[in-house]
Amino acid sequence: MKIQILLFAQLREAAGYEQKMIEVSEGETAGNAVRQFFKSALDRFCGLPVRFAVNESFVDEGTVLQEGDTVAIIPPVSGG
Repeated sequence: MKIQILLFAQLREAAGYEQKMIEVSEGETAGNAVRQFFKSALDRFCGLPVRFAVNESFVDEGTVLQEGDTVAIIPPVSGG
């Protein structure tokens, strides 16, 4: 099934794009989809502690994805 990945901040800069459609297995969890994406597209960020949201709501990594979901990957931010 296809889902859309949205990238922010340094992840977007490193990838060179803001969004990408990827194929995942039926019943895939948000956490596994994000790990799969990092391994294939952003290997150097694999250990980065990120938060993610599905369809604009923060979720835990065990959330099961559905066809057409949008998964936003949000890296840690700092500033003041």
